Amino acid sequence: MVENRNELLDEYYNQVTKEILHHQSLTHGLFPLDTSHESEAEGHVRDNVYCAISIWALGLAYRHVDDDEGRTFELEQSAVKCMRGILFFYMRQSEQLEKFKIDQHYSHALHSKFNIHTTDVIDEQAHNKLQLDVVALYLLALSQMIASGLYIIFTIDEVNFIQNLVYYIERAYRIADYGIWECGTRYNDGHRELHASSVGMVKAALEAINGLNLFGNKGTLNSVVYVDPDAHFRNRSILHSLLPRESSSKTTDAALLSIIGFPGFAVIDEDLRRMTKDKVLNNLLGRYGLKRFFRDGHGTVLENRTKRFYERAELKQFEGLESQWPLFFLYLSLDALFGGDVNKANDYMTQTEGLIPFISGVQGKVFPKYYYVEKSDITLELSNPNEATRYLNDNIEKTYFLWGQSLYIMTKLLLDGLISIHEIDPLGRSNFENSTFQHLGLKNQRYSSFQMVGSDILQVCLISEHRTLQANLATYGIDTQTPKEIEPIVICAPHDIVQVFEELGKNKKLGLTGRPRRPLGALGTSKIYKILGKTVVTYPINFDEKDFYMTLDMSLLIDELKSTLSFISRSWNMHGRPTVCFFLREHNFRGEAASEMVNFMSELKSGTVDGTKVKLGKLQTMVSTGCVEHLDYLEPRHCTKIDIITNDDESDYLTFSGFESVYHPKLNCEEDEIEIGSETQNLQRIEHMDDQDIKNLFGNSSGMTNKMTCLQMLQQRHGPAFDLNGKAIRDCIQELYTQACYVHKWSVVRQGATLLNKTVASLAPSVTAMLVAGKQVTIGVFGKEETVISEPLSPKDVKEVIHKMCFEHDVREVSLQQEMVIYLANIISTKPKLFTGMLKIHIGWILHTMKSHLENIEGCSHNIYSMYPNEIKALATCVLDGKGKFRTHDVEPQNEYQKRRWNGALHRVPSKFYRHVWSILQRSKHGLTMYTYTLPQEPVLTEMTAGETAFRLRVEEMLSHAKKPVHRQIIVELLMIISTILSRNPELVIQTELSLTDIVDEAIDMFKTQNEEKSKEDFFKLHPTENGGSTTYLSRAFVNKILNNNPLILSDDLQKNCSIS
Repeated sequence: MVENRNELLDEYYNQVTKEILHHQSLTHGLFPLDTSHESEAEGHVRDNVYCAISIWALGLAYRHVDDDEGRTFELEQSAVKCMRGILFFYMRQSEQLEKFKIDQHYSHALHSKFNIHTTDVIDEQAHNKLQLDVVALYLLALSQMIASGLYIIFTIDEVNFIQNLVYYIERAYRIADYGIWECGTRYNDGHRELHASSVGMVKAALEAINGLNLFGNKGTLNSVVYVDPDAHFRNRSILHSLLPRESSSKTTDAALLSIIGFPGFAVIDEDLRRMTKDKVLNNLLGRYGLKRFFRDGHGTVLENRTKRFYERAELKQFEGLESQWPLFFLYLSLDALFGGDVNKANDYMTQTEGLIPFISGVQGKVFPKYYYVEKSDITLELSNPNEATRYLNDNIEKTYFLWGQSLYIMTKLLLDGLISIHEIDPLGRSNFENSTFQHLGLKNQRYSSFQMVGSDILQVCLISEHRTLQANLATYGIDTQTPKEIEPIVICAPHDIVQVFEELGKNKKLGLTGRPRRPLGALGTSKIYKILGKTVVTYPINFDEKDFYMTLDMSLLIDELKSTLSFISRSWNMHGRPTVCFFLREHNFRGEAASEMVNFMSELKSGTVDGTKVKLGKLQTMVSTGCVEHLDYLEPRHCTKIDIITNDDESDYLTFSGFESVYHPKLNCEEDEIEIGSETQNLQRIEHMDDQDIKNLFGNSSGMTNKMTCLQMLQQRHGPAFDLNGKAIRDCIQELYTQACYVHKWSVVRQGATLLNKTVASLAPSVTAMLVAGKQVTIGVFGKEETVISEPLSPKDVKEVIHKMCFEHDVREVSLQQEMVIYLANIISTKPKLFTGMLKIHIGWILHTMKSHLENIEGCSHNIYSMYPNEIKALATCVLDGKGKFRTHDVEPQNEYQKRRWNGALHRVPSKFYRHVWSILQRSKHGLTMYTYTLPQEPVLTEMTAGETAFRLRVEEMLSHAKKPVHRQIIVELLMIISTILSRNPELVIQTELSLTDIVDEAIDMFKTQNEEKSKEDFFKLHPTENGGSTTYLSRAFVNKILNNNPLILSDDLQKNCSIS
């Protein structure tokens, strides 16, 4: 038995030596992409990682042999040399990495192709280098190999660099990249998009490397890797939102097999994993392997290989002829093997081996890259899919496809029983509950790790900022601690912890600054930190006084705190319980909201908050059961960045007695009209004043609105440093802003926030959440220019877009639209059905609808800027829902005109609307016209499919030419009517250009002719389906239009059936 095993191992050793190690470069241990042209020496990180994995796998097998003749060491060190070669290649790009951390622009991305002898970058401009999955795959493989006992990282400089690679990939959830195939969208036109395979591999890498000691069992705290738990969660959340799709343009992709199975194992939800796999197999499986994705032209005989990008019109010719890759049978075999189905794993391997030719020139089996259809067999393949004989990729007799060759060898080692799945997956990623990580003696090396199931109880500690507040809360039966009473534990603001983390990974020699200044999320603030012997806690950003003004609205704050607790409970997947500290300040208990806060505190005492289990207690008792993060890598000088909160003196708060009631300004329309009018009108009047007059006006005015407007004009003229009465303008604005916050003067607050350039937290993730939900986000004021956000952006870029689109129209709109981004993202995650039928979320149009509603119930249209943030959110929810109550008033359309205006403003369309438009376009030879815009039949039908996002966006582009919401909605109704008529008359083909606006105009004229006392606006008030309703006129107008241009192709009874019931 042992002899047979040894003989089998020797065969594999000879195979690996000849097919893989023979091609390893002497200098850096790297492997070429094309083994037939080693003089060109071009390599790719991904292929090299798989080569290293197969060599490492054989080394693991030799560990079972007593006398291995030194082969274990040889193989493992060959794998180490390859992994270190990749590391050197990346380290030489540390300047690029640093730029990417600051600005995630694709031009700053790390390269993936190199010269295998020198590690010089290859093809700097010739390939799409932003591929996050590549860096993630490297980190994942590195973690697995270190967990198996290999020593790959040697110095602290290398540890710092690996930590920075983690920062590089952490924000994958909002970075559109080119994906595993380097082509971006499936159109291969140079555009990037968010890929599930990239986000999934990043999620896997973050889970694998978090808390790992890069020096193995010889390391100290200085060599431990840290991963932001909130970044991990966002990648996890976005991945689950994307799946089972690969991206916006790709409904599925064979690359997904690498994240639902080996090596990623990124999807824990078994139903989602199965759904994703089934979609891959149902759409891409063939006799010779799997297609990469739908309409993939790579390797087909019709592809023009001299061109870098495709033309859109080229794509349709690839349909049904996509090359099939045997490589993915290996992923399926591995998936079955890790799932315990050995028979299925062997079946896939049998299929694979039937596709591997024996090449006499290299005297062995050469794993093929893909199989393609010859030109002579195209007709046969298109008429009978999978019937035509396919042929091997070119040059196979001269070169190895090392990615496939390596994965084939590793899979065979597993199937032959020479290694176990636990050895190739020492971190236990394929089965979290039964991980063998602990059996390898490496469990204690983890100082932090993600797990499948977290704690179901939240530890909550209430901390009052001073003793007076503590005493007042005690009268309501609410026990709190002060900063003095929690000693020796100390509490600091979340931004102080952020500054501490900036030291993590900092390295002057490499020019790396460490962790970017990214705010701590809810999960990060729920940890207990050990910093140079001190125990430090912080509090959620909701309580941070430097945060956006929204948290000053106590009703909204309470709502957010409840959501935060629920989020932590659902998302926590770390060892130990989450510990949430509520740092209570005096202003949290002012005004009418004081009773709400007291009630919320009492609810915490009950042990359950909206279904979330919480446990109140003293902070000192929570350390032993909490989640502790060690930051002992710091030097003592770094602790000076922590501003410990120690104020426990009540003498500074003598003016505070109980929970006094502060006037809560309701929206008095007369008062608001004066104030809001003064803000907009005074700005125009002040523009013509000189500086001295403005200064005088500022000094003589008692109203906050007038004062802020004066400051705005002076800042716009001279900048924020301009001196006003011995103070810089920015300081004056900050002072007035603070006063407005104190008395909840929200219009002035929003104006001041914009002038101070404040940015709400989670702006970019909120935009990404809407994008991943299949929506695009449109920024701008209603009736003005808008900007469409179709791919994830950084917070800076989102803020710049909002500022550019809104500032010149109304400075308050900049802050208000930031609010709306946060609210809409929250609503789409909790109530996604409210966005049904909406492809684009037009924030300006939604606000216009809200303002119109307020005008109806309040008598003034602009008082939205004076509303409390919680009221803005509540009204937005009602508007999206089309029903509900706001300030005792019903929020729903009262008639057909309002309903059309409502749906038109929300850009909502009926079910299957876009497929109906597709069917119309198929029958309209010269396309559809709306005002000056034409949606042509060709090349649209050739380049696109009925169900893809690109086609829906073209339709939306046409509809966006509507000048008013009701006009847009009537066009939508018309298109549904035309589709119905065409479906009932299959012989009808529209030979001329179909002008939708002309048909609507004719329908209106018919209505006015029959109803002389009615106006054009009355037409939009008609019920669609009632007798004499809008459908009657629209259908007749369409029929008349066709009769005038196509009299011979209509069925005889079409005119008789022109109404639709």
